Amino acid sequence: GPDRPEREVARDYGTALREHPAEADAAARDMGVNRHARPEVGEGIATLSVGSDDKLDYATAPAGQDHTDRTDVDVWNYHFAGVVARSLDGADWVTLENYTRNQNAQRALSQLEGRLIGAYREKTKSILNSFRGKEPPQGGLESARVIEMIQKLADTTRNRAMQEYQALGTDQLAWQGKWFFRLYGSQAGETFHDKQYASGTGDFVNPLTVRVRRQTDATGDA
Repeated sequence: GPDRPEREVARDYGTALREHPAEADAAARDMGVNRHARPEVGEGIATLSVGSDDKLDYATAPAGQDHTDRTDVDVWNYHFAGVVARSLDGADWVTLENYTRNQNAQRALSQLEGRLIGAYREKTKSILNSFRGKEPPQGGLESARVIEMIQKLADTTRNRAMQEYQALGTDQLAWQGKWFFRLYGSQAGETFHDKQYASGTGDFVNPLTVRVRRQTDATGDA
């Protein structure tokens, strides 16, 4: 019913995908969803996570369990793609896609911090006169100290180091220019649904893939 908690819906849906794959696939075929979503040129296709807030994937589960806990993953709520071309036999699609990469940038920034700390410690072993008494950063990300390390290690100005840091973590406009094309097929492992979910190793939990098109009124006009 419409008032059922989202977790129950996610559990029942994901469990059906995992425990009854043939029946779930047959139902998906009848509804034109998941591997059987067939958008036309000018329409879209989207994969959504059912129960994304809990980050529990009932569609996969280790032996003896009923779900996979993905709380350590940046689970996506949804991802849309626009269909720009389709093969004459209708079996292949080309999409135009983009996505917000802020979380990717933050992961990269955290990785950079680790590398910089290692390089900082190594380099400062023999530069006692300029770094004496200075502790390498500990714990969480400290932007001012990361900027300082970039400046020292790259032998550049502080303004330039700050620009490099900001380009990694805060330049959201840069992602607007990162559109890309991708080819999908209709065989197992080739579909938009399969590629996004990647057998539980992608960015979604309890995945539902649907065809997206513009709503029309009763006369067929948009």
